[in-house]
Amino acid sequence: MDERTGDFDAPLTFFMLLYALSFYRFTESKKTKYILFTAIFLTFAVLMKGIAGLLFLPGLLLWALAAGSLKAVMISRQTWIGAAVFVVLVG
Repeated sequence: MDERTGDFDAPLTFFMLLYALSFYRFTESKKTKYILFTAIFLTFAVLMKGIAGLLFLPGLLLWALAAGSLKAVMISRQTWIGAAVFVVLVG
């Protein structure tokens, strides 16, 4: 089957938008449930089209630095739960 039709581009864009917006919601509200949503949507994006789903991660890291929430992200339990879910499902 020819994979050059772009069938997975729209869902990939959707999940990337969702994980970027979830991360933005976390930096604005400091509610840790948004970190878990970010990890779930990131997992779906990577499962959809591989490494292309990770495209926004450097930007999110810079955003966390600029917003002053990098420490809050790193010490959150939801970050590590989301990372575990990502590794189990993608790995």
